[in-house]
Order: sequence, then C-alpha cells, then structure tokens
Amino acid sequence: MKRVFTIMTAALLLSAGSAFAEKQTKCPIKNKAVNGSKVVEKDGKKIAVCCNGCAGKVKKNFDKYAKKLEKKGIDLKSK
Repeated sequence: MKRVFTIMTAALLLSAGSAFAEKQTKCPIKNKAVNGSKVVEKDGKKIAVCCNGCAGKVKKNFDKYAKKLEKKGIDLKSK
C-alpha cells in the first residue's frame, strides 16, 4: 500500500509540473513585453520576441534562449 501511494504521489507531482507552466510575456533579449506576431520557431518550440532585431538574435542562438526560458518554467510548446 505504501508503495502504491508513493507511485501515485510521484505521478501526480510530475503531471502537475506541466499544469503550472507559465506563458511567455517578456522578450528574452530586452525583457520588454512580447509582440504576439513576432515569434521564432524551431523543433516545435516557439519563442516570442518584442521586435525584429530580437528575432534575429534568437534565431542565431535559439537553444540558448529556449533553455533560459524553460528554466523559468515557461512552456514553449503551448503557443
């Protein structure tokens, strides 16, 4: 019984992580509000930015910015 409880608790905690993922509201470059029409996409992940200049920077180093945002709990796949 104790083992079943432990497994169920672990499953609940793992599923809860995605339920509390935050939506991206700030540009990862300038920390300004994102523009909904300016999005850079790679491998099914989307990063919103505030301007075309930031879009170019994100395109050049997408994985760096994706990692930074995901560390903050932002879901890049649900846009």
